Amino acid sequence: MSRPTTNPTDRLRFLPRLDRGAHDLAPCVWRIMQATNRYREVFDLIPSIVDRWDGRHASLRAPVDDPGDLHIDFEDGTAVEDARHLTMLSSESVHHLRTALDYLAFQTVLRDNGSPREQTQFPICKDRRSFNKQHPHRMPGITRQHRGWVEAVQPFHGVEWTKILVELSNRDKHQFPIDVVPAYTFGYDPTVRFADPEGDPAFVGFQVEDPNLSFLFSDTRGPDGSGREVTGALLSLIHGVTDLLNVFLEDAGQEPVTVTSVESD
Repeated sequence: MSRPTTNPTDRLRFLPRLDRGAHDLAPCVWRIMQATNRYREVFDLIPSIVDRWDGRHASLRAPVDDPGDLHIDFEDGTAVEDARHLTMLSSESVHHLRTALDYLAFQTVLRDNGSPREQTQFPICKDRRSFNKQHPHRMPGITRQHRGWVEAVQPFHGVEWTKILVELSNRDKHQFPIDVVPAYTFGYDPTVRFADPEGDPAFVGFQVEDPNLSFLFSDTRGPDGSGREVTGALLSLIHGVTDLLNVFLEDAGQEPVTVTSVESD
């Protein structure tokens, strides 16, 4: 029997055999690493945006007979375009963190049941009733201890980072990107008045003091009702997801993850 000849131009391809039936939390760690990388880009980008900001400050003026009726005219220059770049980086960071939790849900169900289940998802609920309804379907068959760890980080227990995450990720995932907006803050002394910057004798002008340009999430608000500062919000999400994952990593006998803040580099 003749043997087939091998064409010298033939190529062989070897593909790794992936075992998706084994418990593995490494993908959760990979997602946190990517979220942290995007956060670092945001952290590094903001100072450069502020440095190249054109420096135009708000024009403050008010009627002479009603100095409390401030008329504010402000152009934020290139900050709006820069905010779009920050939006996409922040969106990616939030997406990686939300996905890390969904991976954690899948892996926990796999570990506790001995086999994977379909349509798993990490539940984040604003009230206990919703959690009790969603949990059996999103993370079926997990141990009481694991359920307790998941429940402990729910917004209805006053946990801030899950509240922020669900506010940002739900709209970003289903509607349009989360909004990062430039915020210009300043002070002024109402007792010190100047000629109206527009030359109207019926108005007086005021001097802007201590101007500051920052960037906020408009889709999640802090206790005072204002938007949350971008880097602070992202960092709280990263630490929140990492701390929860570390509980499950240690329970599985694996090394915990350490996230070093950019500020300490």
